[in-house]
Amino acid sequence: MKAVVWMGEKPGFQLKEIPIPEPKPGEVLIKVRYCGISGTDLHLIESGRLKPGTILGHELTGKITQLGAKVNNLKEDDWVAVRPYVPCGNCPACLGGRPNICSTGIENAIGFGKSPGGFAEYLVVKKEQVWKLGKGVSAREGALAEPLASAVRAVKQSGAKIGDSALVIGGGPMGALVGIALKWAGVHKVVISEPVLRRRNIIKNLRVGEVADPEKINILKFFDDLPWKQPMLVFECAGEKGTLEQALELCAPGGRVVMVGLSWEPTVINSLVCLSKELELIASFSYYQEFEVALDIIASDSFEFHSLITSIISLEEINSGIERLNYPSSEMKLLVQI
Repeated sequence: MKAVVWMGEKPGFQLKEIPIPEPKPGEVLIKVRYCGISGTDLHLIESGRLKPGTILGHELTGKITQLGAKVNNLKEDDWVAVRPYVPCGNCPACLGGRPNICSTGIENAIGFGKSPGGFAEYLVVKKEQVWKLGKGVSAREGALAEPLASAVRAVKQSGAKIGDSALVIGGGPMGALVGIALKWAGVHKVVISEPVLRRRNIIKNLRVGEVADPEKINILKFFDDLPWKQPMLVFECAGEKGTLEQALELCAPGGRVVMVGLSWEPTVINSLVCLSKELELIASFSYYQEFEVALDIIASDSFEFHSLITSIISLEEINSGIERLNYPSSEMKLLVQI
């Protein structure tokens, strides 16, 4: 089968022919159809931690082509989405009901280094990682379930409730999905701050709330009707230098700031702002049960998820696709079709 394999900083990714894996008992073989290139993939490449031989890709859908022994709830030709994480079930996090921060969850997840990911024609996963796509959910839209699950988790972490108001800083794929998750949760007012015109237009079509260019408009004008004239919830989804500090400044006293955007670089914040406004700074990492919720949201047909997919490329084009996403980009979600 064909697979895109990391061969080191130079030459980067190369298309290789490798054997099709065989499913063991409790596993299934999937013919991958779509796999998204995520921000996490970009960060892993930038980190210098990838080992030669790594196959990335963890946002995927496909069709089951072979069942291992002891798989009874699935059948060949089922179209499925894959949850990449494999919590151990025994560490303090798992036993405490937080499998999303399992001590070995990322280490054992598909597409993060140890286990091959979805940038390949075939993939073997455990039966517990597989969800059938609901009626009316395409394989293309189903590939958004994984990042959407992270957005659902972030909103859950925030404690958002019906009638709340929220600001999302960064209208890239994750910011747009957080907007969807907020709307799904019944948040009354959602404002997304995004400087790139194409992304703003895409978000407008989602109809999750207001979207504005922070370089031209004072974002707080959208919250003039609130007691503090500031949002009680702010989601930092950009992961850029200074955006977390900006989120703390914009949040209303007594409010909550949720960290969603990922960065390897240390971040400096003004602790006086946090203390004087008694802000809650909340981290949101990954997801677990939220994966099923994400699939339900997609199946509800309440949002135009297809509009988030701005490019579809082949396995052979992964290097150029990553290059397009590595710079200030007007792309939203870029999928690899296999």
